[in-house]
Amino acid sequence: TPTTESTTTTTETSTTESTTTTTETPTTESTTTTTETPTTESTTTTTETPTTESTTTTTETPTTESTTTTTETPTTESTTTTTETPTTESTTTTTETTTTESTTTTTETPTTESTTTTTETPTTESTTTTTETPTTESTTTTTETSTTESTTTTTETPTTESTTTTTETPTTES
Repeated sequence: TPTTESTTTTTETSTTESTTTTTETPTTESTTTTTETPTTESTTTTTETPTTESTTTTTETPTTESTTTTTETPTTESTTTTTETPTTESTTTTTETTTTESTTTTTETPTTESTTTTTETPTTESTTTTTETPTTESTTTTTETSTTESTTTTTETPTTESTTTTTETPTTES
């Protein structure tokens, strides 16, 4: 059309079918590729604009589904991966800017949920892990700077709450 060009290519063999569609407009180019075999289906979509590039890949097998999305702008890159099996779901998100990198991982099973977040800047690294089971919730936070390392752990059960904080400097441990 006057503003859009679209191309689709399909390739079939005895065991694989692959389809790629590319769409171009004055401001956007998008490509989607789907590949199917007897045991796997995979789809990748890439979208580009003047300021953003985004890629999403989804892979499905009889027992697993995995999705990864990467988004890039002039100042930020973000990646999210989600993996699902019959018993576990895991999600990891990493975000990078010129001064900060942050990663969060969440894992869920029928009996446990765990989340870990790590943040790094030029002067600080901080990690927080939270684990929940039917009877216990535990959180640990560690913060490191050039002169101090501090760790706090909180554990909660139906009858008890406990908090421990440790701080270390070049001259003191508390």
